[in-house]
Amino acid sequence: MNRTYINIEHGSHLETSINLYDRGTLYKLHSYLESIFGHSRYLIITDETIWKAVGDYFSNFLEHETNTAIYILPASPAPYASSELLNIITRRIALENAIPIAVGSGTINDLVKRASFENSIRYVCIPTAPSVDGYASFGAAITINGFKETVECPPPLCIIADEDIITKAPSQLIASGYGDIIAKLVSGADWIIADSLGIEMIDPVAWKLAQDASIALFSQAKQVYQGSVSSINMLYRGLISTGLAIQEYKDSRPASGTEHLLSHTWEMLQHQNDKEKYSHGFKVAIGSLISCALMSELFSQNGALRKLVENKGFSPIDNLLQYRLDVMELLDTDQLLKSEIEKTITSKTPSIFELRSRIERAHQVWPELSKKVMIQIPSFLELKQAFSDASCPTEPGQIGLSRSECINSIKIASLIRRRYTVLDLASELGVLDAAADVVFSSKYFTYFAKK
Repeated sequence: MNRTYINIEHGSHLETSINLYDRGTLYKLHSYLESIFGHSRYLIITDETIWKAVGDYFSNFLEHETNTAIYILPASPAPYASSELLNIITRRIALENAIPIAVGSGTINDLVKRASFENSIRYVCIPTAPSVDGYASFGAAITINGFKETVECPPPLCIIADEDIITKAPSQLIASGYGDIIAKLVSGADWIIADSLGIEMIDPVAWKLAQDASIALFSQAKQVYQGSVSSINMLYRGLISTGLAIQEYKDSRPASGTEHLLSHTWEMLQHQNDKEKYSHGFKVAIGSLISCALMSELFSQNGALRKLVENKGFSPIDNLLQYRLDVMELLDTDQLLKSEIEKTITSKTPSIFELRSRIERAHQVWPELSKKVMIQIPSFLELKQAFSDASCPTEPGQIGLSRSECINSIKIASLIRRRYTVLDLASELGVLDAAADVVFSSKYFTYFAKK
């Protein structure tokens, strides 16, 4: 089977023109890049850990491209996608006056993607693990003043990956990628909610690019864990396809919902508190389980939250803005972060008239919406088993979260982005507090970190 695909044909808004995946691609790297850029100067940006693992694959390239510079970030502390490190890399690209080549996984790619944009230059992405969907995506996740933002920047002009590297990546990174790809099932349900309420319509091209891969990979958890080359190839392609969905839509909506908002919330708080950092995919896996539990309770026929809403008669919360401002006080952080979140709250909170109209619409579409959501998501136990089979965490305590932190984060998460998710619907219906108690009961989770 030919695993090389060039000149992507899906969609109409894609900016990555070359996407190569095969064995031995890096030994031909100089030829590929010469055909695109001619005789140019290059700057490889990576870190010590990655370069130690894959540097030999670039020997042929460096023999031909003798004018190539290499900028290696220290392994300890591990690079973090902060605005401070972004500024350093931006200046280094300007100093070298070269075409950047990002060699690494999510953090390296995000930093180089944005730094290249700030230098008005397109870059080359060389993934080293099937760990994230951000390689091909539009935008980069950067933490600015403690606040994790998806900042504007185009995707790489070229993505060139070697099967030998991807399939031999550390098992934890592969498991992280599985967590990220399967998360699209529950984030898709968030999009269904927004679509059904007339807030953000589903784009069929972006939807297909993100969802097809997730559906196909759901049954591949054990094979991914066991190191099946075909399954890991499928995983890598799925992550790239999801990134292309983001390109197509020019926003991360096709690939990101409640589970990513939770992940970003934990990451911001853990970074500020110097806690142990866990992979993006592992946090997203736990976020997916939480989102799945919440949706099950809100939309299944016997769900406790569904019964609560129906008994209340679909009445909106009395004062949504005040409720959200009160929730913000749960943040044990600096005033700058609170200020950023307050802007989001103000911009996304509907007027009383709009809120009543939205809840009325929710009432009208509730049976159909519930059916759509429950078809879209796996059962909680199925999702938990898939993550377990892939060696992803399945309990909040496995990523250092206490029950109180989980309860606070489910209330905070919707405040960090304007994106509409099930968290917003639950808060507008006045059942978010109840949701936190139900979701973090022994019905769903049994292990929390002790604080």
